[in-house]
Amino acid sequence: MDPLLSGYSVIIADEAHERTLRTDLILSRLKDIQRIRNQKTRPLKVVIMSATLDAEKFSAYFNGAKIVYVQGRQYPVKIYYTSEPQQDFLEAGLKTFFQLH
Repeated sequence: MDPLLSGYSVIIADEAHERTLRTDLILSRLKDIQRIRNQKTRPLKVVIMSATLDAEKFSAYFNGAKIVYVQGRQYPVKIYYTSEPQQDFLEAGLKTFFQLH
């Protein structure tokens, strides 16, 4: 209904490193929309996020867009295994979830 996404001032594309035809088409369309809107009064900001993305290539694609590096944090992850096979994965998962939380 709104080809220039005029109801939005910022679009965030997360996990951009998961390259598929769909994400490439979306990013291409966002670039076109941004170019058109930046010529008008209400520019569109596009934030592309990824932990493993080649930021320089994306910056070049978006006409030298600024790159901001944010140091990530890693949290310890505990893995729990069941002692026997589960017949109902959903029920077992829900029980485990509620036991942990």
